[in-house]
Amino acid sequence: VDEIKGVDQVMADVEQEISQAQDPNMKPVLIMKQTKLEGEKQQLAAREKRLRGDKKQLGVRERQLRVKERQLRDDKAKLRDKEAKLREEMKEKKQAAFTWTESEARLDGMGFCKEEKYFRLDCSYLRGTNVNSGEQLLLYCRKAFLEQFRFLREQVLEHGALGWIQGSPGTGKTTTTLSFCMKLDRNEWSFKCIRLKARSNTCVVEVTGNKRRTCSFAKESEGEQMKLLLEGLLDGKKSLL
Repeated sequence: VDEIKGVDQVMADVEQEISQAQDPNMKPVLIMKQTKLEGEKQQLAAREKRLRGDKKQLGVRERQLRVKERQLRDDKAKLRDKEAKLREEMKEKKQAAFTWTESEARLDGMGFCKEEKYFRLDCSYLRGTNVNSGEQLLLYCRKAFLEQFRFLREQVLEHGALGWIQGSPGTGKTTTTLSFCMKLDRNEWSFKCIRLKARSNTCVVEVTGNKRRTCSFAKESEGEQMKLLLEGLLDGKKSLL
C-alpha cells in the first residue's frame, strides 16, 4: 500500500510537470514516464491483491491448525485414559493370575549378629512358605559370603545390572543372595525370590515393606506366569529379583 501511494505521488508530480512543460520535446518524455509509472502501479496493485489472498489463505490455514491442535489434545487425553485403563486391567489380570498368601515379613530379627561374624536367616524364606516354624539358620560369614554380598551391592545394585553367580549346588548361592535381599532398606526396595525347581512347582517369595507374599505355580504354566511376574517389576519402584 505504501509503495502504491509513493507511485501515485510521483505520477501526480509528473502530471504537473506535463501541464507546465514549455519544451515540446520534454512533454513526450514525461508522458512515457507517466505510462511506465501506471504500469508499475498496476503491478503493485496485482501483487497487493495476491498478498491479501495469501493472507486470507493463511488465516484459514491457521484456523484449521487450531482445530487440529484441539483434536490432537483430545486424542492425547483419550490415549492417556486408555493407557491408564489398560494398566489397571493388566494389574487386575496379574493379581488374578496368582493366589498369594500374605503375612508379616518378620525381618527385624534377621541379619548380622555376633560382631557380624554370623548372619541369622528365617528358614521359611528358603522353603517359600509363610509358615513361621521359628526355625532359623545361623550362617557363618565366610569369605565367599562377604564377597558375594560385595558383588551384589557394588556390581548389581549400584549399577542396576544383571548378576550371574555360578557355583556348585549347595555352596550357598541362593542362601547368601536371599540374606543380601533381607538387608535392603525396605522403605526404598522390595525384592522377589523365584525358586525354579526341576521336579516340583515354582515358588515365589515377595517382600514389600513389612509384608511378605508367597505363591506357587505348576511347571506347565511356568512360562506365562513368569512373564506376568517380570512385567510386575515395571511399576517404577526399586525392586530386586
